[in-house]
Amino acid sequence: MRRLTLALTAGLALGLVVADPALAARKPRRGRGEAAQPAEPPKPKVLTVAALVGADETAVKGKLGEPVLSRAEGAGALWTYRLPDCALFVYFKREGMQPLKVSGASSGPLARGGTTPEPDACLALAGVKP
Repeated sequence: MRRLTLALTAGLALGLVVADPALAARKPRRGRGEAAQPAEPPKPKVLTVAALVGADETAVKGKLGEPVLSRAEGAGALWTYRLPDCALFVYFKREGMQPLKVSGASSGPLARGGTTPEPDACLALAGVKP
C-alpha cells in the first residue's frame, strides 16, 4: 500500500496522474514571470486588388481618386496612381460595348532602384480603405 501511495504522489508531482478529468482539460496556468499572451488586434481592412477586379472607372475613382496618369488604347486602359510608398498601375479591359472594367493591377517603386511591394502591400501601405 505504501508503494502505491508513493507512486501516486510521485505521479501527481510529475503531472503524470490527474485525479479529475476536468482539471486535465483546463489550460495550464501561467507561472510567475511569464508574460500574458496579448490578444491579436483586429487587422484593419484595406482595399485589395481582388476587390478592385471587375470594378468600373467610377468605382475606382471613388476608392483611389483621380489617377496621375491615364492612357487608353483600343479595348484597354492603364491608370497610374502615385501612392505615398509606391506607384500602383491599374489595368482596364473592355468587353464588347461594355464599359471599361479593372482586369488587374501591378505596383512599382517610386524611385529607380527602390523596392517593389506587391500590389496588395502597396494598397495596404497607403491605407486605402475598401
